[in-house]
Amino acid sequence: PGIERTAHVTPLPALLRVNHPDPSTRMRAVNALVIAYANIAIGVVSLYPLSQIPGGSTIALIAALGTAVGLVAVVLIRRGWVSAGLYVLIGGFLAAFAAVPLVVKDARLSAVYGSIAVVIAGVTLRRTGVAVVTAVALTIAVIGTWVYPPVDPPIGPREIITAAVILIVINLATALL
Repeated sequence: PGIERTAHVTPLPALLRVNHPDPSTRMRAVNALVIAYANIAIGVVSLYPLSQIPGGSTIALIAALGTAVGLVAVVLIRRGWVSAGLYVLIGGFLAAFAAVPLVVKDARLSAVYGSIAVVIAGVTLRRTGVAVVTAVALTIAVIGTWVYPPVDPPIGPREIITAAVILIVINLATALL
């Protein structure tokens, strides 16, 4: 009595709002938005560290393009075009994982990064979609590693640390769902 309570306002509910009538689809869309926002933040933060590893300027460009694809996916998902947004988001991840070995001629991390697309599919797609994404990710990882095995010099500490931080943060965001 006598004390007014003010509501704590955060932008999170507005950022996770999806214009879709089906509750199940909305839930998958919210999961995708959490992942997309984390990917966008990580993409921006990782541009400099990525540019410092061998072949990194090209990898940083791919990360920048992936970040832009994430923004497009967010717009589609929030407008209620959830399937289109999910195709863009997951397709962008898979395209980036396929592009890096083609550009730098070294697929040392393809299998590790391919797991991210599978995790995203697991919390956003139905079973058939998860199976398709898993098959595509495995194909990219196996063919990429077969055609472009790791070359000299061996993996350096910066490369391992950058990959580990990016992977851990993305998987943490997914786990928090």
